[in-house]
Amino acid sequence: MSFLCRIVIGYFDPNQVHPYELVRHLVFDRLLDSEQVAQLQAACDEIFDLKLRLADHLTEPGALVIQGGSISREMFCVACVAHELFHMTAVDTAHREMVYPRPNREPSEFEKKFLEAIPQDTLQAWRQSDVQRTEFENEVIRRVQAVRDRRTESQA
Repeated sequence: MSFLCRIVIGYFDPNQVHPYELVRHLVFDRLLDSEQVAQLQAACDEIFDLKLRLADHLTEPGALVIQGGSISREMFCVACVAHELFHMTAVDTAHREMVYPRPNREPSEFEKKFLEAIPQDTLQAWRQSDVQRTEFENEVIRRVQAVRDRRTESQA
């Protein structure tokens, strides 16, 4: 388990990232350029008014790479917009999982034992923060999908 997250956003098959396997490299179907990143930024700003500037995270190979201590709310917003409006993939290569849509996975044995061992007040606080995170993510998804649906209707 990594203490940092490294989100990679672009056009690639997410099946290249497997839980418990180190991500050595990704093969991209198509590379991003500054114009595509500007379009993604504009869509993110229209919906969420983000402080995160995506152009700062465009790498020479043509992917967005955003690194942080954990997946921030803004990172999740970008991942959702990238997927829903631009059909991009967003994965956390450090933790080897999709950022959006989040994988449905069962806790590992280690995670179960850890949750059993921590004090009840800490566990309750963690569960509350998880509920708040889920509510936030559901609102983000609802807003982005509403924009996607409006765009689809206007193109029809």
